[in-house]
Amino acid sequence: MTAYRLVAAATAAISLLTVASADACPVYIEPKLSDARQADAVVVGYVTKDVRATDRARLTVEINHIIAGTVPSAVTVYWYREINNGPPERISGGYVFALRKLPPSMSADGVDAYAVMQGVCSGALVFRRGSTQANAIREMFGLEPEPLEPPPETFVESFKAALISGPALIVFGLLTTGATFTGVALWRRRRRPRGQP
Repeated sequence: MTAYRLVAAATAAISLLTVASADACPVYIEPKLSDARQADAVVVGYVTKDVRATDRARLTVEINHIIAGTVPSAVTVYWYREINNGPPERISGGYVFALRKLPPSMSADGVDAYAVMQGVCSGALVFRRGSTQANAIREMFGLEPEPLEPPPETFVESFKAALISGPALIVFGLLTTGATFTGVALWRRRRRPRGQP
């Protein structure tokens, strides 16, 4: 009977710890755009390499434009995953990043290392180029807003777009098929000996 109570108590304690850790961030808090003023650098960049681990993503970001601070043309950016927080599955296109400099020991391949600014239970200060939030950050630093940059198309999306313009694709396919059959018929006619139909 005592062993049963010990097992029940241990199970209850583990359950409580699990619930407590799951509820550590019960509410998502919108990131404060004004925190970008505390960043070591604010840049517009494009992700060229994305390496994922369970607790973070390590991104190589090519810098397109520097809004504030001083950075080289490419940097390593760590985006740490916290509860209710972390990088999206796919990062493509231009983004505004508010960054904090990390120690040289964190650099990969000799590239300067940074971390995205993000609060506990809050989103990171990373926004699609031209979005409302990205333009608000630009305006904080005295820059004009930009138009929203659409996400780049993947090969599959491009193929779907081509399929949507069906009539043109069908006409092109019929013309190509007709030209191929005509060419084969003419080639066969030339190869036949004279006198054969």
